[in-house]
Amino acid sequence: MFTKVSWCMELPFSIMRRATIPCDACWDARRRKWCCATPPCAAALLCLKYNGDVASTFEANLGGVPVLVLFPLLLSPAPYMLLKVTSADEPPHAFTALVATGFCLSIVWMDLLASEVVALIETLGFMLGLSTSLLGLTLIAWGNSAGDMIANTTVAKGGEEGDCKKGAKMALAACFGSPLLMNLIGTGGALSAHMIVNGGAPVEAFISQNCRIAYLFLSVAITSHIIIFPWSGYAPPRRYAFYLFSLYGFFILFILLAEANALGTFLM
Repeated sequence: MFTKVSWCMELPFSIMRRATIPCDACWDARRRKWCCATPPCAAALLCLKYNGDVASTFEANLGGVPVLVLFPLLLSPAPYMLLKVTSADEPPHAFTALVATGFCLSIVWMDLLASEVVALIETLGFMLGLSTSLLGLTLIAWGNSAGDMIANTTVAKGGEEGDCKKGAKMALAACFGSPLLMNLIGTGGALSAHMIVNGGAPVEAFISQNCRIAYLFLSVAITSHIIIFPWSGYAPPRRYAFYLFSLYGFFILFILLAEANALGTFLM
């Protein structure tokens, strides 16, 4: 029963996703039809992304014509043209470009969904009187890291059929590789975009007590890694995992105390 209900709730979003992402790595008659329907629907999605929210998208107009109507209307002949130049039997010549376009539109979808989730969490924090830094260090961080945890666990278990140590080492490397990529590319790209938009003006931000506590515990964890991993031949014992869990538990305790103003001027 729950599966049927969740399927019905997910169906409208699945249709919108299929209608805006032109192609994945495969090609058949069904995917060809979805691909041909993509241009007008993708135009509406990009209008939503450009304007930032649904209300602004409905209000935006160009020459007195709503952009949500204008751009899909301009691309309405594209489905007929795609039907004429493609075949269900074999992928089109521009199949690689279609896959790349699908990848880019998937990023647009993830960006829109992430923005909505963050907005909902911020609203929840506002209603409960919680700071944005606490939400960023807990709920948003957990949601952001859930995919990495599942992927790393799968990689670690994948080595059981062959070399267990190889799978564990790969998962361990992924634990560092994913955050490193996000920090260097994600943060660097975001800061660069901010400076380009604002003419090179520096980023002004207040570092809260919660963030300072996070930096402290991060420094302790990184120092522990630098010591333990070489010492153990990059095969840390199981008790080191319990140490990291305990360290995270103390971190959560400290940020909750900071949120309750029980730490005074600690690290400030």
